[in-house]
Amino acid sequence: MRSALLCLVLLASACGAASSNTSTTAPPQTIPAVITTIAVSEQSTTSTTEVLALCDPAEFFPTVLPPAAVDDTPVFADVPLDQYTVISGAWTGMRNDENGNPVMVLIRGALPPVQFSADIEPITILDGVPAALGPLEDGFWGVAWALSPDDRCDLYSLILYPPTSADQARGVALSLAEGSITQ
Repeated sequence: MRSALLCLVLLASACGAASSNTSTTAPPQTIPAVITTIAVSEQSTTSTTEVLALCDPAEFFPTVLPPAAVDDTPVFADVPLDQYTVISGAWTGMRNDENGNPVMVLIRGALPPVQFSADIEPITILDGVPAALGPLEDGFWGVAWALSPDDRCDLYSLILYPPTSADQARGVALSLAEGSITQ
């Protein structure tokens, strides 16, 4: 690679010298041909990635929604994608505001993809399930819980978009009841 770079520098230098020759009586300068071979190792690597199965919809939904939420479940193709709405292999249910921006996302199959940014508050949801409530980065709030830590589809996240307060996040989480978010 170094010799190729050196050849290019010499070539550019020679071209510059040839173009600066303004004499009409001198013979044109010729540039010797330079051939450079760069050896590239032909290594090939193979890796496999497990494809995660899509989790079934959650079997519960919040009966209390954030104040900006509209009642309709948005068409997923119309949802702005972010780190919470596109978690591979997970099922996502959500509510948007009247402009189509997400205000709440319920994810089955994954815990929040970011750490809580401050101390968490232990809460109990769904008639006795321990959960963690806390702020995430950039004004988001999250609730995380596991119905069974051995089954990926029993990991849950409830994400509330800014502006949200701790009381609003807690109220939505404590309102989880049996049913479906698409009701």
